[in-house]
Amino acid sequence: MDEEEEKALQNIEKNGCHIIHMPANDDYPSITYSLGIEKSSGRPEIVVTGMDKDSAHFLINEYNARIKDGEIFEEDKFYADFLDEVDITFKTVDKKHYDHYFDWTQWLYDGFDFDALHLIWPDIDGAWPWEKKANKEYRKLMPRLYPF
Repeated sequence: MDEEEEKALQNIEKNGCHIIHMPANDDYPSITYSLGIEKSSGRPEIVVTGMDKDSAHFLINEYNARIKDGEIFEEDKFYADFLDEVDITFKTVDKKHYDHYFDWTQWLYDGFDFDALHLIWPDIDGAWPWEKKANKEYRKLMPRLYPF
């Protein structure tokens, strides 16, 4: 086991998860995701796309803390207290996206035997990525990782 893997396991043991961030490139938005939440709490892992590293880390840590306190987050339900005055929702990530969005999580679970949610927020005008009125640039930040 290398140093990064040891650090990830220590963070999972201490905090209930480890967080990985990959910056945006020409093909993908930034990707920030958890590993270890399902292992430590039995709740799904989480991915945040298209957001800066610090904000995405905050959201994943907030999700992790709240599920440790017993809160359960449901797909397609809206939550108003994650981001300042902006609703967010969750969608279940289709396993066909795991290869690109959860490489370290696959390492932890030795494959695809875990569940994951995509945390989604609306664009500046309040549109969701599945709505036709959603901004084109915003849609690039929110790839459809869920079945549709």
